[in-house]
Amino acid sequence: MASVRKSLDIRSQNSSIQLLKKTAENKLKRDFNASKPNEKWCTDITEVVVPGLLKAYLCTVFDLYDRYPVVYAIGKHNDTDLVQSAYDQAVKTYLMLSRSFIAIAVFNLLVLLFRIS
Repeated sequence: MASVRKSLDIRSQNSSIQLLKKTAENKLKRDFNASKPNEKWCTDITEVVVPGLLKAYLCTVFDLYDRYPVVYAIGKHNDTDLVQSAYDQAVKTYLMLSRSFIAIAVFNLLVLLFRIS
């Protein structure tokens, strides 16, 4: 058991085993403003309780430029899987929109070129 604790960086304290959590780097440094869209995203998790139904959690990814939601995910548990699901959806949405904007720009450029010639 001691070798497992050591390899997982688990320490015993007051007869209970606690897993040491690593803190992520503070990249925003409390600057929650963005100068352009998709520069900074953040998440918020809200517990939703409806009488007679199961508790649910709503994880929303917000763009800090305009404070509008990019995507959301709903789950039964407030955990990293919920946040990862919302993040994955946000990245897919961003990539899809980026490709759409590029396609529209190329189309508009072609229209202008054909009008000129």
